[in-house]
Amino acid sequence: MKDDYKDGGIMNRFDFVRETNLIEGIHREPTQAERDEHARFIALDKVEIADLTKFVSVYEPTAVLRVQEGCNVYIGNHIPPKGGQGIYYKLQALLDDVNSGRKDAYENHIAYENLHPFSDCNGRSGRVLWAWQAHKSNRMYLSLGFLHMFYYQTLQRSHG
Repeated sequence: MKDDYKDGGIMNRFDFVRETNLIEGIHREPTQAERDEHARFIALDKVEIADLTKFVSVYEPTAVLRVQEGCNVYIGNHIPPKGGQGIYYKLQALLDDVNSGRKDAYENHIAYENLHPFSDCNGRSGRVLWAWQAHKSNRMYLSLGFLHMFYYQTLQRSHG
């Protein structure tokens, strides 16, 4: 499997994993498991909830899908929907949009980060989901530093 994204390979997958970890304050080099999981995810033909759950389990083993009542999270000024079965159905609807291409990667990324479907690892899983959709639509054009700015602008813009 080629290790570079399309459009000249401005950022390779290893750099993407490194930067997405740095955004989360993780300053070590990505593990082989993280690199392998990223490659597996990007190579998917279709993304299912189980695929996201597997991705999250590699990057943050204690994180869970917030389908239990009371499994709520807060991110600065952002308050996602409360935990419960509704999270599962909202995530499935979002993945239907992602897989169909009905909405662009940016719109889906905003929806994912606002939903915050997992108890942790939403930033990294949201970024890889965005990268998957951008990669599938041949619109992968990244440079280092882009992801950090993109993540926080996405959350900020979603609050109007």
